[in-house]
Amino acid sequence: MVKNIMKFIKPSSSIVCQLRFVLLCAVLIVSLPMNHRSAAANTDDSLKEMHIQQDGEMTKPILVAFNIGKLNEKNSLDRLMVKAWAFQFVGRYEEALGVYEDVLSIEPDRLAAHYNKANCLIALKRTADSEVEIAEITKKWPKSLELLALKHKNRTKADKTGEKTEWEKEIERYKPVSSAETLFKANWYFVNGRSGEALRLYRDLQKERPGSIIPFLGEAEILIQRQRYQDAVSITDRVIAQNGSCGAAWRIKGDALAELNKLTEALANYNKSEELGVESAKLYGRRGDLFMKQRSYRDAVTDYTLALERAPTDYMILLGRANAYEKLQEKRKAYTDICNATDLAHDKFARLYYSRGKIASELGFRQDAIKSYEKFLHLTQDKDPYRAYAIAALASLSY
Repeated sequence: MVKNIMKFIKPSSSIVCQLRFVLLCAVLIVSLPMNHRSAAANTDDSLKEMHIQQDGEMTKPILVAFNIGKLNEKNSLDRLMVKAWAFQFVGRYEEALGVYEDVLSIEPDRLAAHYNKANCLIALKRTADSEVEIAEITKKWPKSLELLALKHKNRTKADKTGEKTEWEKEIERYKPVSSAETLFKANWYFVNGRSGEALRLYRDLQKERPGSIIPFLGEAEILIQRQRYQDAVSITDRVIAQNGSCGAAWRIKGDALAELNKLTEALANYNKSEELGVESAKLYGRRGDLFMKQRSYRDAVTDYTLALERAPTDYMILLGRANAYEKLQEKRKAYTDICNATDLAHDKFARLYYSRGKIASELGFRQDAIKSYEKFLHLTQDKDPYRAYAIAALASLSY
């Protein structure tokens, strides 16, 4: 570069020399900030791409980018947050926790890091530590929506004192001050089975931020819950037309197609979602359900196991794997899963106890079979068609 500069200012005329030198300096002065802006733009673009991947549930490309050194996490706490989210999303809570702690060591007042750290601690069942983190949030952000959600989620006191209902009321009264808070509240409603309130907020966000894909995906998932499968396909098709690399859209479309019994198309959508980098419990759990419909029980076990690595406390996935093991005549494995599922469900799903009673009876565990059938009859209603089978099984076990 020095040689090129010297060649440029070499001519004998001092005026020309001075003019060229001034021009060269001007070019250098202007180009430096341009290069800086270009580097900054590249950084912004890479971060934006990571957030797009995050919105699409795509964890694999995020973690691969860090693993191969493509992204320098030290330059951006925002990147670290995305990395931590990716670990958290695939159930690697210890690793996520470490990254959130790194973020907080540099920026101790980052609410999102405190909130997600508390969630990881709750998932790891580190009750005392999660309470410490919630107390920290209470001290700094006593009016935050994140705090309300955490207090609802933390099981240490809620189930015993009735606080859970009170936190629900507080969340209802909370008025979001930004689109991010509106989305947070909508997602909270959706996760807690309040699809009507969630749908209203998702549609508000669609008008406010038409370029954001998450509110449209949220609506599609609610339409599937309401058995409006073709409408859900239409919404996901629009999202895919806008952004074909959105893994979540392919997964949700697969859910709708599976409900329409278009199993081959659904499987292709699930596989496309995985190919794009989605590694979520939802994807593997739903694909496991599809394999059950296809009677591919060994494939179902594989996918349910992948799902449980990411969501080990999901009793419905445990039930699915138990059913697959039962079809494969692996009764003891089925019994282990169904026992774990009933322990996690806390009486929320009566049919689990019927399944447990049936498998326990087949294995010769008479006392557990009786206890499970009695629990099922206690929890279920008279109209349940399985009541007659449970009563007959109890009568047979009593002799």
